[in-house]
Amino acid sequence: MSRLLSLLLVLLAQGEALAEVVDLVLGARGSVGGNLWTAPTQVPFSEDLWFSDTRGGYGGGGGIYLEGRFVRYVALEFGAQFEQDRLWENQTFNAGFASAKQKLTTVTLNCRMPLIVKGVLPLPGVRLSLGVGPEFVLPISTRVEIEEVRGKVLLPFHIQSRRENSIMVTTDLGITVTLPYHLLLPIHIRASYNASQPKAWGDRVKHDAATNTYSIAPQNSWDFRLLIGLGYEFRW
Repeated sequence: MSRLLSLLLVLLAQGEALAEVVDLVLGARGSVGGNLWTAPTQVPFSEDLWFSDTRGGYGGGGGIYLEGRFVRYVALEFGAQFEQDRLWENQTFNAGFASAKQKLTTVTLNCRMPLIVKGVLPLPGVRLSLGVGPEFVLPISTRVEIEEVRGKVLLPFHIQSRRENSIMVTTDLGITVTLPYHLLLPIHIRASYNASQPKAWGDRVKHDAATNTYSIAPQNSWDFRLLIGLGYEFRW
């Protein structure tokens, strides 16, 4: 009996020691923010359409995350965030005295998988954090939407979008509010730069002369996100 009691005391002590070293958080969160397509290089003189200049848009979605915090001051986050991203441009076509205006939008469903290393400053009631790391963006589906803003445009070619993976370099500024019952309220601001997107227009927008089709890879050059969620901290 005394041996069993001793074993239980040892396990309890180990659990308390582990709790001081590692904290695990599992949660869900939503995101919203802006997208930026930077102006590509090497644009042919004959091509002044289809994302040949700086473009903008927005995105948002939701997902789950898992975070491990080590010795209170270092954390590692992994997650899966599903977002719908949009990039758009307006084009005006002139033919003699007539003109027409068209809005072209690429709509992409992405799965973002961050792997962020953070430094954490624990304070009474809150935790401040600053992190950086890669974020892998995997497109699930993509399409092009065309809206006739003014007049009617009869295009002699086809326009479509194609899926291209991205590797973003993400910086993260966070504040986490501690709540009762082991609950957490994480609030994050993130800025991400696309380290894998090509610079040349001909690599971003491909032209198939056989079918007279333009194919756009709608990758964000930069994107900025506000993330808010709810997490549960496992304690031993």
